[in-house]
Amino acid sequence: MKTQRTHDKLYLKEERYENTKEMFKFIVNNSFKKEELEHKINICDFGCANGEFLFFLNKLSKASLYGLDILPELLIKAKKFVPQANFVNGSVTNKKSFASNKFDKSYLTGVHSIFDEFETSFNNLIYWTKPGGSVIITGIFNSYPIDVYIKYKESKNYHSEYYEKGWNIFSIKSISNFLNGLEKVKSYSFKKFEIEIDLEKQSDPVRSWTIKEKNNKRIITNGLSILQQHYMLIINL
Repeated sequence: MKTQRTHDKLYLKEERYENTKEMFKFIVNNSFKKEELEHKINICDFGCANGEFLFFLNKLSKASLYGLDILPELLIKAKKFVPQANFVNGSVTNKKSFASNKFDKSYLTGVHSIFDEFETSFNNLIYWTKPGGSVIITGIFNSYPIDVYIKYKESKNYHSEYYEKGWNIFSIKSISNFLNGLEKVKSYSFKKFEIEIDLEKQSDPVRSWTIKEKNNKRIITNGLSILQQHYMLIINL
């Protein structure tokens, strides 16, 4: 099966820098102590796309900011909006992207589901992060002990030999088993994200929207018919 990931190019058209995502607020509120925002620490956003999360961090903190992404055209846009940050064209799966123990906080948001295994990217993030620092990975995880692998095609591309990737759902159990075997990891925890605003359905069926249950809790879904469970994994080193 041939796979590709083209959906990230949508970030070239988006500019939500002043309209901060609820997920970004959740991440900052749960991964920073107040005093840390005043310190000159090194932070990297792996898979930074157009730099929206770094833009948000730059407004809140005095940190030295770094961003890494595989698409150079996204980095050009990110640099325009966050000129203070240092940007690198590369992949979180390439261990040579940075030296060991470089960052105090390493963020990976909505990226780990692109890969058919999580171990390489997780190992690299831990390698690049200082002892005493933390790795923060946010996205979809399965609360059931099952790893789910998803490939899809839009109907308009029915005859294409390529399937799109980006929606694998690794289980909390599998990831916990992996982290339990790593000496550098001191502790870790999963915190569930509960969205409190409505997301409208868009013309792109892959984009997520919300539906309300009878108890008024919101469920995030999309055209892949996935009921998305979003968590933030904090790994303390």
